[in-house]
Amino acid sequence: MKIQALLSFLIVCSIDAFAQSSGWTELGSGSNALNANGGIYSICTDSAGNVYASGDFVDDSGYFYVAGWDGVRWNELNDSTNGLNENYSINDICADDVNIYAASSVLGIHGHVAEYSSFSWDTLPSLKYIGMNDPLIYSLCTDRSGNLYAGGDLFDSSNISCIIKWDAVISTWIKIPISIPDYTLNASIFSISADDSGNIYAAGSGFDTTSYNVMKFDGAKWNWLGSGSNALKANNYISSLCTDEHGNVYAAGEFTNGSGNEYVAKWDGLTWKELGGSNSLKANNYIKSICIDGFGNVYAAGYFTNSSGNEYVACWDGMNWSELGGGSNALNANSGIYSICADGKENIYAAGWFTDPSGFRYVAKYHVLTGIDDLKNEDDFSIYPNPAKEIVSIYVKNSMAVEEVSIYNQTSQKVFYGNPAKTTLDVSGLQKGMYFIEVQTKSGKSRKKLVID
Repeated sequence: MKIQALLSFLIVCSIDAFAQSSGWTELGSGSNALNANGGIYSICTDSAGNVYASGDFVDDSGYFYVAGWDGVRWNELNDSTNGLNENYSINDICADDVNIYAASSVLGIHGHVAEYSSFSWDTLPSLKYIGMNDPLIYSLCTDRSGNLYAGGDLFDSSNISCIIKWDAVISTWIKIPISIPDYTLNASIFSISADDSGNIYAAGSGFDTTSYNVMKFDGAKWNWLGSGSNALKANNYISSLCTDEHGNVYAAGEFTNGSGNEYVAKWDGLTWKELGGSNSLKANNYIKSICIDGFGNVYAAGYFTNSSGNEYVACWDGMNWSELGGGSNALNANSGIYSICADGKENIYAAGWFTDPSGFRYVAKYHVLTGIDDLKNEDDFSIYPNPAKEIVSIYVKNSMAVEEVSIYNQTSQKVFYGNPAKTTLDVSGLQKGMYFIEVQTKSGKSRKKLVID
């Protein structure tokens, strides 16, 4: 593995922004491939579009490591003098605008978290110093303020489940016991997630008096997310959580609906519902990972299979569930998908135990072809004014003909359609809020956010 500083990622990753074909491809090939010799447990992206992977694979020296994709090749995320040199599988990774975090733990070994910053790795203080012996860390997340949280088999001296928060200001871990009114949790946390308001959500084998549920920490106290008829009432473990920019929370795992199929559940602030309606996804095995892209599309993957018996990534576009890619563009995963994520460039990534023709585990990339091929810069397609009140004008560079225009609301419902298209639209009939405006040309589609004020 080559050793390369994180800075080079920021320089080279722009190469990947040029025209791409739609469909699933292996991220990297030949001498630039990842060639992971073990399962990939976790993948994530940062704000610059770099991709990171970790899991049960090792480098030439036998150490587990975090791999980074710089737009051209995979590199071990190290420098020449300060490598991670991890002796145990890396269960989870996450990234913020500054740091990369990796969690490693094996039963009987003190779980720990490493931080990659300023081109080198540092191990954060051991959790035994806050009274946690033999902890297992399954999940990491950061919030918008840059705080780091971890969940897993983490218990305080009273055997109460905790999540832990790294306070970088005072350089210490802080325990946050999960104590809910009239209930004390003693369970594993398989997934944690933060929303834009700083709330933290946790789930796993957490079981109230009748079922598995999601828990919410608002910075001061814990509560179940939903109660009574509005509770999730999952009948098995919850493996993955994510949130969107509107405050909705999504959960998935091994729990099933009345038809015996796994599904993605959505909390809309009032109640839990099956995303897409009753038995719409029809997942025939458990869901390991869910994520959301910048357009609000929801993705799910795990061990459920399509009609050909292959694991796949399912996509909810606001109206329907479908397989992401098909035919010659299908993923055709031959084993479980452990982790999926989205970047800010309309790309979806998947990894797990599935292999390429050479038998190596790899990160698969799906490019959603929504961009206009002839438009290389963001300013080549624009809308004005934005925010708008009554009239919106569409500008496309080089006078490319606009064939269709559609406007979608926040739940991906089409609220306007123009064919033949006009480049000046009357939007006075739309309610105030966030929308997406989609322009179709002979070369493809492109979307932008539109605010009606």
